[in-house]
Amino acid sequence: MGRGRVARLCRTVQRAPVCRRDASGSAGGRQRDQAGGATARPMSQQHQRSERTAPPVDILHLGCGDDTIPAAWNVDKRATDATDEVWDLSERPWPWPDGSFDMVVANHVVEHLDDIHAALCECARVLAPGGELTVRVPVGNNARADPDHSWGGGQPWTWRTPTMHCGARPWDRDCGLEVTDRDVELHSHAPAAAAAAQRLKWWVYRRLGGPGEWCFEQPGSGEFTVRFQKPEP
Repeated sequence: MGRGRVARLCRTVQRAPVCRRDASGSAGGRQRDQAGGATARPMSQQHQRSERTAPPVDILHLGCGDDTIPAAWNVDKRATDATDEVWDLSERPWPWPDGSFDMVVANHVVEHLDDIHAALCECARVLAPGGELTVRVPVGNNARADPDHSWGGGQPWTWRTPTMHCGARPWDRDCGLEVTDRDVELHSHAPAAAAAAQRLKWWVYRRLGGPGEWCFEQPGSGEFTVRFQKPEP
């Protein structure tokens, strides 16, 4: 898959509105129509797949909860009106054939998994060559506060963690992906004046050297975004 195709999918995900549950508790899950859009999908059509068939969309959204992406196949272990498929990501292999998707999105998911590296390997498997995986994980207080954040029995991610899953060092395991981009968004929890000083310091650090390991040593919280790509053969 060409870089132009990946870029278009990235823009689709970034522009796509999030489907949230309304006051009645329904988010109106969807299936792909002939025009490539999204139409309502009744709960009765949801199922845990025993057969390995590819969904009729190009984007896989893992651990969607109630925040679905209309253009994607939204998967969660909890059945709601918003999910297209119910699947526990700790159960491997996942129920989709090799090379089924051009993009996989995992927002605040991997920190809840029992084996993060195995999940990244599964992402690599279901991605088509040239496909992209976007992972977002919490940073700082957000990374440590939730008791459900097991981090696969390890520590919260830092700047170097993604490359270690891609065989950066001779003793690292390689999940079959390459890190193509990383960024960190930081938020201060300090009072107004102190928060302004922190943001100024962070701006200077970014100007001098860009985001890096220093982002994970700051007070406050934030979000770490990592983009991986499956190499072309």
